Amino acid sequence: MNENFAKFILDFSYFLRGEGVWTILDRIDGYQWLTSNSLEEMQFYQIKKLLSSAFLHVPYYQKIMKERGIHPDGIQSFEDFSQFPILTKENIKANWRYLMNRNAKLRASLRQTSGSTGVPLRIIKDRQTTAFMDAAMYRSYSWYGISPGARQLR
Repeated sequence: MNENFAKFILDFSYFLRGEGVWTILDRIDGYQWLTSNSLEEMQFYQIKKLLSSAFLHVPYYQKIMKERGIHPDGIQSFEDFSQFPILTKENIKANWRYLMNRNAKLRASLRQTSGSTGVPLRIIKDRQTTAFMDAAMYRSYSWYGISPGARQLR
């Protein structure tokens, strides 16, 4: 298949699914040029933003934060994240209904891990997450000179 035609098909499929892969790729491509301090600041801001959303809309984290007396505004450093328990496969399986953002109006699909540890883990993945993962994949491919739509042996 012609590489340009393959790229056109990719573009069209992302458009139909409402996934802004190329916009995300442009954004994350710049991350590699940030200083370590700028990268840490950006990471901290993004994680804190995620926690604020979880505090407002995810029952599992609402409960955890209430029980531990945590408020997103009180998170001031990476060390503060140690107040949260590790999210294990067992936690996810037992609490999956409570781990969903109640405010999300995104199209999502049920996915499953390969089960390499014995039992597959089912997760719900929204379009934004899928788009981010695809953008990260294309970014890593670009480091090896592989462009979107290029032929690959897998």
